[in-house]
Amino acid sequence: MSADQIRPNKETTVIKEDETVTLSCSYDTSSSAVRLYWYRQYLNGEPQYLMWKDARGVMSADQIRPNKETTVIKEDETVTLSCSYDTSSRYVTLYWYRQYPNGEPQYLMWKQARDWSSTGTPADRRFQATTSETSTELIITGVTVSDSALYYCALRVGAQ
Repeated sequence: MSADQIRPNKETTVIKEDETVTLSCSYDTSSSAVRLYWYRQYLNGEPQYLMWKDARGVMSADQIRPNKETTVIKEDETVTLSCSYDTSSRYVTLYWYRQYPNGEPQYLMWKQARDWSSTGTPADRRFQATTSETSTELIITGVTVSDSALYYCALRVGAQ
């Protein structure tokens, strides 16, 4: 059995401002349950989720965004980071990641929301997550200098 593969149909696309562009890809898989996720990434920026589409044509454009871009805290204080999300799904899992400069994102924890209610074990016992119908919070107690990083929230939805 060969590994799944995905590739762009065109490596580079150049367009003028206000023009419409169509991006496409081809994939090979032995799975019958295929979801293709689309992201965009600006130069020196993090990947931004746009939408997913499955092989049957079902599409979702769920969104998640930080509520505040920058937070400054003193050592030993408690910081609360928050994100708001939009989805029509009742089955929501929210993830938190941390990224140090020039490093890869590190998983911190997950927490489910809406019709699900489980919580993953945090990477550090100082971390706690809360969720609501439209938002998630990461609470870090006893903040240290080593907590200085870029934090990401991510959204995953289950079957409708």
